[in-house]
Amino acid sequence: MGRVVTRPVGRPREFDEQRVLEAAMDAFWKRGYEATSLAELCKVTGLNKGSLYQAFGDKHSLFMRALAHYEDREYRAVLAVAAESDSPLENIRAAVRKIIEDAGTR
Repeated sequence: MGRVVTRPVGRPREFDEQRVLEAAMDAFWKRGYEATSLAELCKVTGLNKGSLYQAFGDKHSLFMRALAHYEDREYRAVLAVAAESDSPLENIRAAVRKIIEDAGTR
């Protein structure tokens, strides 16, 4: 029996997926889902339409990935402040303060 060698199809990605998700997230946040065009997403991410579709699928899929990215980023930020103290009550207070501060900046 011969050994099966698999190779990746296409070129390797030459962009930072987290940076692209940040840029898409900001565009959706500023303009809303409906008002954010594919052309605008290409502009803010620096990807052409084909690369955007290849990496993320359609606009809705990119939106869902950007939303998941935002959720993960915010969760990590709250978790970080919620573990700073030895006091569980102070950790809860710190987490709530962080959530309130973040809500005020958007």
